[in-house]
Amino acid sequence: MKRADLLNGAGLLATLVAIVFAVSAVTGSAGSPRQSASAPSQYDADSSPQSAITDATGHPVDIGERRRVVAASTTAADILVTIYERDRLVGVPSASASHRTRAHLVAGLPTFEALSDLERIISLQPDLVVTNGHAAERDIARLRERGIDVFDLGPMAGAEAWLGDVTELARLLDVEERAVAVVDEFNAAMRPRDQTNMRALYIGVYGQSLYGGATGTSYHDVLIAAGLHDAAADAGYSDWPEYNAEEVLTMQPDLVVTADGMGRALCAHPGLHLLAACQTQRVIELPSELLHDPGIGMPDAARALRNRLQTHNTD
Repeated sequence: MKRADLLNGAGLLATLVAIVFAVSAVTGSAGSPRQSASAPSQYDADSSPQSAITDATGHPVDIGERRRVVAASTTAADILVTIYERDRLVGVPSASASHRTRAHLVAGLPTFEALSDLERIISLQPDLVVTNGHAAERDIARLRERGIDVFDLGPMAGAEAWLGDVTELARLLDVEERAVAVVDEFNAAMRPRDQTNMRALYIGVYGQSLYGGATGTSYHDVLIAAGLHDAAADAGYSDWPEYNAEEVLTMQPDLVVTADGMGRALCAHPGLHLLAACQTQRVIELPSELLHDPGIGMPDAARALRNRLQTHNTD
């Protein structure tokens, strides 16, 4: 993908940050009870407000504003910088700080390698740590033993799951009005445009193994948002299937999408030289950092894929 593709998409998260904080300036500051003239507030005397939210592991965490929040995953960091005050974010993964297009949003914040870097995280004195379903239970348990709340958003499973994470985290921090702008902007950016009849297939090549991303994954959602049909979903696959060459040839997609540097390995895989997409050079590579982003980067990946499709169609 050309550098312009990254630059054109890089402003989405920054735009969302500006939108949600403009909204919050009108509706009230973080942690303020939300009042509505058209509907009763959850804080009305006659209502029974929910005092806690259960995370993906079944652990309840109290609702309310926090002053020192650590994002223990890049996805959590992306959400927090859009819906919460930056000066309350006190730690992010080093991967967020080195991201090619979004590093500026967390510039200057303390970093750590992973949730397993417990001493570093504890030294940041957080009152909340947010992670994403890939953390070791013992690490979470040790943080909770120290009196630190940990909210696990659960595994990433495509656009629907990411939007659910935005909404849940906004509820937890009592800034639900800010999530509305994020959700609306994301949905608008993911709306399919210039739909075609082309059947596409995402394949990742790792050694001799071929992995897909079908219904319930960000790969599927990116294909659909780019105006393509997902051949894997049409064939009944879901989640992250492992394919053999025969299964790929049976689906016979018009187009294959993979990460940068994998196209040649894909078509050199035993049997896949017979794949029509390889024979017609319809294998599109996207930057790994973009293609593998299961959150805010999905619209950028879909936009980049649409741009590449236009280039292929005019060749």
